[in-house]
Amino acid sequence: MAEKTWASLDEQVAILTRRGLANTADFRDELSTIGYYRLGGNTYPLRKLAPDGYGRRRLSSFVADASMRDALKLYWFDERLRQATWIAVSKLEICLRVDVGYVLGELDPYLHLHVLDYWPSGAMRTRAKAFLSRLEKSQARPSEDFIKHYASAHGGRLPVWVAAEILEFGQLVTLYSLAPFTQRQENAQLYDTRADELESWMRSINFVRNICAHHARLWNRQVVISPLAKYRKDDIELGSALANTSRAYATLSLIVFLLRRGDFNEETLGIKDALLSFPENIPQVSINQVGMNATWANSSLWHLHPSGNVT
Repeated sequence: MAEKTWASLDEQVAILTRRGLANTADFRDELSTIGYYRLGGNTYPLRKLAPDGYGRRRLSSFVADASMRDALKLYWFDERLRQATWIAVSKLEICLRVDVGYVLGELDPYLHLHVLDYWPSGAMRTRAKAFLSRLEKSQARPSEDFIKHYASAHGGRLPVWVAAEILEFGQLVTLYSLAPFTQRQENAQLYDTRADELESWMRSINFVRNICAHHARLWNRQVVISPLAKYRKDDIELGSALANTSRAYATLSLIVFLLRRGDFNEETLGIKDALLSFPENIPQVSINQVGMNATWANSSLWHLHPSGNVT
């Protein structure tokens, strides 16, 4: 296999033009600031499909009428969607940190340090050991003054509602999974979910959160950590939203659903408006690749919110 060679900006323009991507030269500046390979995720859907018998493999050449303008429309849409999702997840994440710390702390202010007591054997005990190891590393690098104060005043033992503030979001999900069922259920009820649903949904949301944090492509990304959907097949709001859990729309819908924990109309509308800006009339591209159907915006999921102002 031939090694990839460095290509100048002019050579990158020439390569894409030669392969059939129209008006690439007109967007040379955008190519120079966004990058050939970052844009590649948005030019890929515009490439021709391989002949029958080769699966869904794409050729290097582009379909007729494909243009760099199309690829940039997808990139700008994705940028807006990621930014709206990041803002919404940030609000939800804070709620979850507060709620997990509060509910677990009522049972035991140091429950996070005693997780091995709840899991004497098996895979969950292995998970608990790994959690404690990660927790120790997180506590070793405190950056907030109030956390340093707690550590100093209490011999390095942070109560769970403080620990919840320094855990990575993925660690917070793990802590939730290691808690006794009664506490997990109490947390879940705050969000109108089951305990197993909330854990699963948080893991999917964490996957999407990390995509946004690293500025990766979201709009047509396969969500490899799919949210639990089997209890929601006949749900008026979530049934259709979770029809395809491997695409972003399902997890975005769950973010909106869970945001009802507080009054977050602005964040909900941010995601909705971003989705409504999906670019039309691009060859081989449709909203199905995000995971929603043509009537998604009519769902009551996007119309009902605590204050009743989402429209």
